[in-house]
Amino acid sequence: MTPQEEPVVQAVQKAIPAVVSVYLEGEIEYRSRDPYSRLLEDFYGRRFVYREPVKSLGSGAIISPEGYILTCAHVVEIATEIKAQIRVVLSDERKFEAKLVYIDSDRDLALLKINDSKTFGYIDLKVLSPNLIGQTVIALGNPVGYENSISAGILSAKNRTLKVENQTYEGLLQTDAAINPGNSGGPSIDIQGNFIGVNSAKAAGQAIEGIGFIIPSDKAAAWASEAIAIAKGEKKAPTPPSTEEVLMKRFGFSLQALTPELAKSFGIPVSEGVIVAEVEAGSPAAKIELKPGMLVSGLGGVILGSKNDLPKNLPKIKTGNTLSIQIALFRKTSNGVLRRSVNASMVAR
Repeated sequence: MTPQEEPVVQAVQKAIPAVVSVYLEGEIEYRSRDPYSRLLEDFYGRRFVYREPVKSLGSGAIISPEGYILTCAHVVEIATEIKAQIRVVLSDERKFEAKLVYIDSDRDLALLKINDSKTFGYIDLKVLSPNLIGQTVIALGNPVGYENSISAGILSAKNRTLKVENQTYEGLLQTDAAINPGNSGGPSIDIQGNFIGVNSAKAAGQAIEGIGFIIPSDKAAAWASEAIAIAKGEKKAPTPPSTEEVLMKRFGFSLQALTPELAKSFGIPVSEGVIVAEVEAGSPAAKIELKPGMLVSGLGGVILGSKNDLPKNLPKIKTGNTLSIQIALFRKTSNGVLRRSVNASMVAR
């Protein structure tokens, strides 16, 4: 057998035209870390922010001739929070702008669309690998910026669970093929070039080697089919819960905008902000003694000037997750009104 005839070589040649490197560039806004600015925030109720450039890289797979790309949500979700430009680079070094058309953080999957009318080579999600323990796994992608990289191993196990920060992913495949930062979102294939799944993450730790995780092909393919239908307008996207619904369901309280009339009725010496409207008895909010009329100056590490500032990731909160809250309290003194902040945290039910 010549090298050209090796199954792995032939499988890579079949799949590589559909593999893309994904790059994001944008700017994110942070609360100032300057202690002096924080004192001013507490005293005056003003926000001091600064902006930093953000760059992210990952991988993806073209899954239709129209240029739809399947990748991981964690590769591109920052694009939902900032005005990020998404650029994809094909294996032949062609570069295209892409748009995020659908994202599902619970499943860690996202759908991009290349902004071009060309027809693209793609991985056929109608032909899936059987995903057998011990079979060869070929991972393709863009690890740490090394485009068009290939690694190989075996399928080590099925139905693995992975916890990342406050998110739990279940039903993953485990492999010893190298999956490094930047590989996320790229495809894994078998020796026939058929789709095994989406490279997701690796186990981290000083003594850990050869433990990577893949979103299985059957789950990824079913999700992608539905996502494309939603992107084309053939199916209605499920409505995510609103921030207000999440706060009441998980923590048992609601918020409303502070008006001059409400400020006067509650004795609050400011006319803008966000106050507690309702607290459910026995709820996580009630346990920290949150009460209607309290001025909420921060939630989940985000400074609140209005309800528009509520953290965008609140709908992702699950049972057991912790949410920090900052309350502004006021006390009249002979020299005027003294404002101080009280910090607390609630555990989602």
